[in-house]
Amino acid sequence: MNAIRILNLDFERIGEIDIYSSFSIVRRWNRPGSFTLKLNVDSPYVDQLIKDNIVVVGGSLRKAGLILYKQFEEGDEEILTVKGVTLDGIVKRRLVIPESGHTNLEFNGNAESVMKHFIDKTLVNTSDPRRSFPNVSIADGHNRGINIIGERRWDNLSNVLEDFSNLSKLGYEASLDYENQNIVFEVYEGTDRSAGQVDVPPVILSPDFESIMEQSYIESFLDYANVAYVGGEGEKQDRRVVIVGEDEGFDRFETFVDARVSEEDDEGNPKSNEVIIEEITQAGREILEELATQLSYEGRLADQQTFVYERDFYLGDIVTLRNKSWGVTLNTRITEVTEIYEREGQKVNLQFGTNKLNITSKIRRSLRQVSGEVFR
Repeated sequence: MNAIRILNLDFERIGEIDIYSSFSIVRRWNRPGSFTLKLNVDSPYVDQLIKDNIVVVGGSLRKAGLILYKQFEEGDEEILTVKGVTLDGIVKRRLVIPESGHTNLEFNGNAESVMKHFIDKTLVNTSDPRRSFPNVSIADGHNRGINIIGERRWDNLSNVLEDFSNLSKLGYEASLDYENQNIVFEVYEGTDRSAGQVDVPPVILSPDFESIMEQSYIESFLDYANVAYVGGEGEKQDRRVVIVGEDEGFDRFETFVDARVSEEDDEGNPKSNEVIIEEITQAGREILEELATQLSYEGRLADQQTFVYERDFYLGDIVTLRNKSWGVTLNTRITEVTEIYEREGQKVNLQFGTNKLNITSKIRRSLRQVSGEVFR
C-alpha cells in the first residue's frame, strides 16, 4: 500500500499513514476531483486528519487533496472516513467577481491565457486581498488553445473553467511544489495516442486484448442539440439573433440560448459589431458543447502489462477503445481516473468521453437559458 502523507498548509509533513482500509482518489480532466480515506480510529496521526490539512499519495505531486469531511462509525471496529477535494478544488470556493468599477470580468485571447487569467484574478491577485489564497501560483503560459472572447460575473470559477475547457479541449490541474511551498495551477493538453496517429505508440484498450474489463457504454441523444438560435440584446423583432450550427433535416436538433451579452464595454464604449457577434456565437457554442452527443465509456483497467497507466497513457490523453461484440470503436479522451488502494492491491477505473449530465448540470444549464445575466 502507498503511504499517505499528511501536510499542513505550511507544507510541513506532520504525519504518515502506512496502514489503512482503503484510499481512493478521483482525478478529472476539466473539473476538480475528490478522495476518500477509510482507516481504523486507532491508527497513528488520526488527530491530524482535520479540515484543510493536505493528504498526499506516496510521493506524487499531483495526487493530493484538502480534507473537508470526516465521519466516525462504530461496528466490528471503529472506522474513520475522511473525504475531501483534490487541490484544484479550491476553485469551487470562489466566484468570478468583477473588479471595482467594472460590471464584468472580460476576456479575449487564447484559451490557456484566459483560463490562467481567471485563476489569477479570482484566486491569486484579487482586488480584495481577503479573497486571495496564500501559497498559490500559476505556471508559465504557452498560449495554447483556440481564441475565446466574452465576459463573466457571479458564476463559480469551477463552472467557468469547465466551460472554457469544453470549448478549447484543454484541461487544468493543481499540484504541489515542495521546493517553493506552493500549490501550482497548470493548463495542459493531453497526448493523442489513438490508433490513427503515428507520432507516439498507440494505446488500444479492448476486452479482446484483455486490457479493460467491467465496462459500460452510453450513447445518448436525449439532451442533444447541434443548432442554437442565440438571442442577444433587443426586444421582439429588433432582437439580435445569431444561428450557430448548420445541420439540416433529421440531423438538425435546435435549441434557443438567451445570451444578452452587453453591447458596451466596461467603460461604456460601444463594442464593434464583429465583437458582439463573436461573443453571442461563443455563448451558443458553449451551450452546444454541453448538449453534444453523450458518449460515455467506463471500465476497469485490467491487471496486465500491455498498457499501464502513467507509463503508457495519462489523464487527458486520447486513446482508442474497441469492443467488437458491441460494435464500438472510439477515439476518445480519458476524462476521469479513479485509483483505489486497498490491502488486496490497486485498481484503476477509467472514464472516457463526455461527462454524464447530472441534475446539477441540468439546473445550471436551465438557469443560463432563462437569464443571460446570471452567468455571462
